[in-house]
Amino acid sequence: MMLYYFVEFAGSFANIALLLLFIGRLFPQKEPISRWFYVYVALFIAGQCALSLFPNWVTQRTVYLLVGGFLLALLFYEVRPWQAVFASGAFFTLAALVEVFAMLLIGLRIPDTDILMQAGAARLIYVVFSNLIQILLVVLVSHFFSRKGNALRILWLLPIIAIQVASIAVCYVAQYHAADEYFPDYMVGLMAVLLLINILIVFYVEALRENELEKFKVKFNEQQYNLQMEYYQQLKERQEEVRSLRHDVKKYILAMQAVAEHGDTEELHKIAQAATDIFERSTNVSAVGNPVVDALLNYYLRIAEKNNIKVKLDVTIPEVLTISSLSLSIIIGNT
Repeated sequence: MMLYYFVEFAGSFANIALLLLFIGRLFPQKEPISRWFYVYVALFIAGQCALSLFPNWVTQRTVYLLVGGFLLALLFYEVRPWQAVFASGAFFTLAALVEVFAMLLIGLRIPDTDILMQAGAARLIYVVFSNLIQILLVVLVSHFFSRKGNALRILWLLPIIAIQVASIAVCYVAQYHAADEYFPDYMVGLMAVLLLINILIVFYVEALRENELEKFKVKFNEQQYNLQMEYYQQLKERQEEVRSLRHDVKKYILAMQAVAEHGDTEELHKIAQAATDIFERSTNVSAVGNPVVDALLNYYLRIAEKNNIKVKLDVTIPEVLTISSLSLSIIIGNT
């Protein structure tokens, strides 16, 4: 009996863990992370475990998962209500597809699938089997629909996929014999341990991804800092140029007045051309009002200037941008 509870609870834990992974991949979590988040997750898991003790309560578990997922996303992630509905509904849809697919696969081996809704070894293996399929599906779907930067690389996904496929195959073979009268209990326990190991592997790789993302952000911030410092240095040089130009303009005006009094138009044109050349040689500095945009544009302006490429800027941006600095840099850098 204890083994039955252990497997059912392991399946419930895996279900909520996958829901957290799915929502976390789609939306950023509110900062700072509230302690109520952990309280809510603990209560959510406890409720799911309690409902799992009643295999036939499919409707109750469905409503509980939908409402619980909606509140989880709405309270602790940066989402609008309709996005919370989408996240909860999308995860439930994935779970429902997994249930149907798992039933069809097991139905090829076990004609009487009603046994899967009754307490026993067959149901326990089915719980593990369906959760293993769900892990694979959630990892793949959340990877391709993730809105967070620097999602898992494809090469990182390959080992996870291989592990999941191998685990599903092992569990499927065990499911074939689960209805036998002398099916060993320890096999059920091993399948539950296999499920928990798969969950730990997925979250370990997710932690590696988050660590890589943090390193990327640190490197990006350092680059932005260097660009900002270079931009401020350019502004300082620009101010010095403007002061110098004011002084030179006064001299050119006096010279032009003197030449004009003598009626020497040719010399007047030479002085005017010299004054024009001074203005054209002055440094082109972007100042659109956004520090990230200004720093990036001036960086590329300096590159163009070194390669003798003439650039005419005409940039207008809104005062408030909802896009992140990281995404903004990527867009401008790839334009």
